[in-house]
Amino acid sequence: MKFTNNIIIIAIVAMMMMNYNVVDASSYVSIQEFPDNNCTGEYFAQNYAIVGTCNQGAMYSCDGVTATRTMYKNDDCSGSSWQQQSYNIGQCTGFPELDQVGYTIWECVDNYTIPANSSNTIVYLGSCETPWNENPVLWVNALKNNHCFPQTGIPPGSGMVRCKNNKGLMDFTYPQRGCKGQPETDFEPFQKYCNGDIAHDFVCTH
Repeated sequence: MKFTNNIIIIAIVAMMMMNYNVVDASSYVSIQEFPDNNCTGEYFAQNYAIVGTCNQGAMYSCDGVTATRTMYKNDDCSGSSWQQQSYNIGQCTGFPELDQVGYTIWECVDNYTIPANSSNTIVYLGSCETPWNENPVLWVNALKNNHCFPQTGIPPGSGMVRCKNNKGLMDFTYPQRGCKGQPETDFEPFQKYCNGDIAHDFVCTH
């Protein structure tokens, strides 16, 4: 549960930042999450955030060298900024919102890609009556299915998620690193829902 709670925090942080009235960019910030501080091996989560749009006081940008998130005092991104974080493209770095559970690589990309064999939370501009892939996608959080990842705690453990019937996540929490020992299991349902012109969907890929 600790890992998925951290992922939910990331999704909430990103979605709270978003002002969806205007989508005037077709490029994204890609954020891959890794279990170690060298970002070696396979990533366990892939996130995409659209750039070029004010997101309730936050703006993502990419210049080919760095990916930047700028926080403004005003929700419409007018006036002066109060915080700016830049990440060198392709460089392994810590991610404070993860509370150091993992490390990330930031990239500037032209479009998002839904990974194979993953459980995906998707936020898009549209209604619940229209498919997500026929609308502008604002945020993607993709978790690799059946992929072991570290968790914080005393003692530190590990976890794994698995998509179930395209309706949510089976969450496995292990008492030891390497997904060893008897896990605790939990099901986290996710149903498509809308809030105004913003829709949230959940998609499994194989």
